[in-house]
Amino acid sequence: MHVSQVQPVSSTPSPLFQSVERSVKLVNTSSLSVYQNYPSVVDKMSKPTDLDFSPNSGYFAVGTSKGVVHMYRLQHFNGY
Repeated sequence: MHVSQVQPVSSTPSPLFQSVERSVKLVNTSSLSVYQNYPSVVDKMSKPTDLDFSPNSGYFAVGTSKGVVHMYRLQHFNGY
């Protein structure tokens, strides 16, 4: 599984669900699997504005509207 198979999806909370934090989901287009939300409940972020994968898809970065970049290690790739 690499970048061509995994697509990030981002959304903001709706007025009906104010308790839902802004997050990003990863969708595997080959298996049609949806992976957990990023960030976790502990690591809250502001509105995601930019998303990218590292070469060979070992890391996933999310830039926010506050100028902060969060980086996540994708455990599905043993080559890193």
